[in-house]
Amino acid sequence: MSTYVITKVPSTGKWHVSHQQSGWIAPVGGPYAKRKEAITVARLLAGRQGKGRDPMTDRESYSHLHVEAALCLWEAMCEANQRGWERDPENERRKKRLKPLTGNAAAFYETWRNVGAVAMRHMAIYLADDMLKTWDSMTEAEQEELFPYDWEFAPAFLAIIQWDRWGTPVLPNTPREMAKAVLAFQRKAM
Repeated sequence: MSTYVITKVPSTGKWHVSHQQSGWIAPVGGPYAKRKEAITVARLLAGRQGKGRDPMTDRESYSHLHVEAALCLWEAMCEANQRGWERDPENERRKKRLKPLTGNAAAFYETWRNVGAVAMRHMAIYLADDMLKTWDSMTEAEQEELFPYDWEFAPAFLAIIQWDRWGTPVLPNTPREMAKAVLAFQRKAM
């Protein structure tokens, strides 16, 4: 079982989150100005965001397609994070000719900065089910508009998701609604 520990650094007054397992402790997030922010991130990472069981961490087995979907989504997430980093005004090595991100892309980048790569990797696993259901709700002709799956569909799926700053994704209510939103996004980008 994983344990996440929050600690306050006396010299800065900032909070940090560490992943603790027997024999080692690894820092995973921070600094956070408020204790509540650090607790929220630690709970998300530990899979205890709310009461009861957490569907993000309770699953014990995954199909080959689920793993592939999670990997394709993780690849799209890494690319999106890199685009944000290249435009981040706080990044000294940013590409100055590029404008900062806006909309869902900016919210995604802020979420990544707030919760870190570990939480986002778990989110890719969690969102893979929604991604597969969205793909399956499309007709064959619609799927052909989004080939290849890893370079067209996964980034378009990610672009539709709305994020709060602590990593909670907001998707349309049904896979078919998500499919329509993904197709609209893809068609607009072309």
